[in-house]
Amino acid sequence: IKPEGRAARTDWRLLEKAGPKAALVRLDLHTGRTHQIRVHMAHLGHPLVGDTLYAGRRQGLVPVAPGERFYLHAEQLELAHPVTGKPLILQAPLPADFLAKVASLQG
Repeated sequence: IKPEGRAARTDWRLLEKAGPKAALVRLDLHTGRTHQIRVHMAHLGHPLVGDTLYAGRRQGLVPVAPGERFYLHAEQLELAHPVTGKPLILQAPLPADFLAKVASLQG
């Protein structure tokens, strides 16, 4: 996190451990900076599973297959409706491949 960068805030909460090297966490963004989640989690020493860009050369990361995505999912988005300005809440359950990855890490 660079001193000259723009302010960004992410709160996080552990939901469940997914094996010795991974965990399922809920992240709440209070700002919407580019790559905010990826930068903050890498800075904490816990990059997203599959995020080779922000994980850098860290050792002991959860392996992913070539072409496999990094595991980040927007379960809920809240924004103002573009016409009415009223709160709009969009929800999407965790996708099957995400759930399968969590299950595979739990053993």
